[in-house]
Amino acid sequence: MERSCQFARLFEPAKIGNLELKNRLITTAMVTLLNDGDWLPSERLTQYFERKARGGWGLIITEDYSICPEAKTFEKMLGLWSDDQIGPNARMVERVHAAGGKICAQIFHPGRQTTQSLAGSTPVAPSAIREPSMRDTPRALKVEEIKEIIDLFAHAALRAQKAGFDMVEIHGAHGYLVSEFFSPYANKRLDQYGGSITNRARFALEVVEAIREKVGKDFPISFRMNVTDGVEGGVTVEDAIVLAKLLEQQGVDLINCSQGMYVSREVIMPPTAVPPAKYAKNAARIKRAVSIPVTAVGRIIDPNMAEALLETDQADFIAMGRGCLADPSFPKKAQTGNVEWIIQCIGCCQGCTGQINTGNHVSCMLNPLTGFESEYDLQPTEERKKVMVVGGGIAGCEAAIAAARKGHDVVLCEKSDSLGGQWLQASIALGKEGFSSFGAWQSNELRELGVEVRLETDVTSDYIVQEDPDAVIVATGSYSWCPPIPGLDEASNIIDARELLTKGDCPTGKIAVLGGGLVGAETALYLAEHGCQVEIFELLDEIAAEAIAAPRKLLLESLRQRNVAMHVSSKVLQVGEDFLVVKHNEEQMLFNGFDHVVTALGARRNEELDDLESAYTGEIVFAGDAKQAKNALGNIREGFEAGLAV
Repeated sequence: MERSCQFARLFEPAKIGNLELKNRLITTAMVTLLNDGDWLPSERLTQYFERKARGGWGLIITEDYSICPEAKTFEKMLGLWSDDQIGPNARMVERVHAAGGKICAQIFHPGRQTTQSLAGSTPVAPSAIREPSMRDTPRALKVEEIKEIIDLFAHAALRAQKAGFDMVEIHGAHGYLVSEFFSPYANKRLDQYGGSITNRARFALEVVEAIREKVGKDFPISFRMNVTDGVEGGVTVEDAIVLAKLLEQQGVDLINCSQGMYVSREVIMPPTAVPPAKYAKNAARIKRAVSIPVTAVGRIIDPNMAEALLETDQADFIAMGRGCLADPSFPKKAQTGNVEWIIQCIGCCQGCTGQINTGNHVSCMLNPLTGFESEYDLQPTEERKKVMVVGGGIAGCEAAIAAARKGHDVVLCEKSDSLGGQWLQASIALGKEGFSSFGAWQSNELRELGVEVRLETDVTSDYIVQEDPDAVIVATGSYSWCPPIPGLDEASNIIDARELLTKGDCPTGKIAVLGGGLVGAETALYLAEHGCQVEIFELLDEIAAEAIAAPRKLLLESLRQRNVAMHVSSKVLQVGEDFLVVKHNEEQMLFNGFDHVVTALGARRNEELDDLESAYTGEIVFAGDAKQAKNALGNIREGFEAGLAV
């Protein structure tokens, strides 16, 4: 049911220079790796942008366009360094326009945030100082080289204009070259491009001036700017205010506020532990200093939140990166009042940066279609079936939703008294409270699609035979598993981590957590937050080694802040009533005084329905942990695919 729009500011038309947008929602630039490695937009990338255009965004900003072949941070980049690239980009722009969108090309040079192997030569920067997260030390640019790069920016912008893009954006944030020149953290030059804030701003201003000369006075120019570098000695909000005022004087039409660099990635893309809209206050300070429009970004995940930021004059536009991955139709759903239909980004970073950093193309844990826009057959089925889904965790719920959307009659059976499974436990962990929004979305979808949900239903092979569905999707999850450790079965103070989080009944005293993977580390944090003295014992040489980099960094910081002792490379040899015997670096050690031992040592797939084929002759599909224990990204996609497959 559609309702009238409750977000008046969010959906009022607005202008950037002479460009009129239908609303104040912008998708930010994000690397996708969806093209084919030839510097040109692929069919898959074009469909990705078309889907956002159909979703109702006011403006779509592309991922980085390299201004020269050396300006490369990944193998599969887009380029606007040759006139041969104008035509293919023009065809993509035409399709985005036909889908109802406006599109902006972001142009950039990575500076020192690349590698010699990618760039084909030593990376360049204002100064020969290595970025802490990179392995190669750059060489300092000569003044004549700086002038050449400025010219490359100008010609790239002109090609964007010729290709029909509605706007061009200079990437002056995130520790890339333009940002490096302005940042005292990276720029130690002693000439006209370094030292004072005026000199450090010179490169950015000359890039803007050169672009304006090429594209004329009416073509909109956006500048993506770091309001803070997120590191000691970097750009501060006070610095950014100065730059914003200078950029306005130079003819920039939009200040697109952002923050962070590679060494502070958790600031660029704040994980779930970071409060929503944390950095909007920085955009507000920039907005008070200039008269041109200003964009706010950073975990703005709800239309009510976005509307409030606009109503309180903290920004003129709201930008979303991962939010538009989670739900490309965010604007349309919000405008029609169907807020509960929006898939809200939870900041997990599994499908976006987690996939990009391993060389895979962009996706989203919560939305299996993102990055796979044409991969699946979503047409309604011609053969309507009665489908039973066994297990109401996230994989089972996703399977039920997908099957119901295909037009099947779906029954979802769950053994416990609520849906969610392990997802409920994940949302209890400190800093992951936002995870519950996805469970709420799945529950709403099940209701809207008319899926029959049977709670407290213990499904057996006999039950399935009696119900006689046409197809069964088994998504019964996994169970906690412990390796054989002497004394573990006999000790009376053992608590399973999953059970602890599910019940929410926190023990007290000194706690040993066996297993320092993500579950163990998050359980330890939960215990420490509730006043326990906690020690983690992990066999590997890292805590939460499987976690995505940015969330992991914040998790480890939180553990340290709460004085959680983390013992790595530590094998537990024996468990007693109040002690552990541990082998660390070939040395046997005794740890004692524990009131409880919490186990988080792994999981095994649930095998309860493995014999179903012997009793039931219909179609059977296994999904989620019931197929093989894995992370949520894999479980949700597997559930989705199972629902489409039956």
